Amino acid sequence: MRSSTTPGESSPDTVTCTIVQRVAATTGRSIYQLPPLYDAIDPDALEALVDSSDSGGTSLSIAFDYAGHRVTVSADGTVRIRTAERQSTTSAL
Repeated sequence: MRSSTTPGESSPDTVTCTIVQRVAATTGRSIYQLPPLYDAIDPDALEALVDSSDSGGTSLSIAFDYAGHRVTVSADGTVRIRTAERQSTTSAL
């Protein structure tokens, strides 16, 4: 189980903190140079989903784009980071 924090506060072992730290490491930037995570996803909702699925054996998987990367979070708290693929859009004339 993850340690509890007050709303809006992150501890080093939360999924959201892991995401920000890993994206920073991947990009070579400081965590302070990244956009706020809440611009991409609701951090409290993400933590609640992962925490609630920890004990239930749920096969939860959440994916979203953050700071130019595709972030995938599994039910067990595993975080995968990869460069987001640019989607091309075409329009018919």
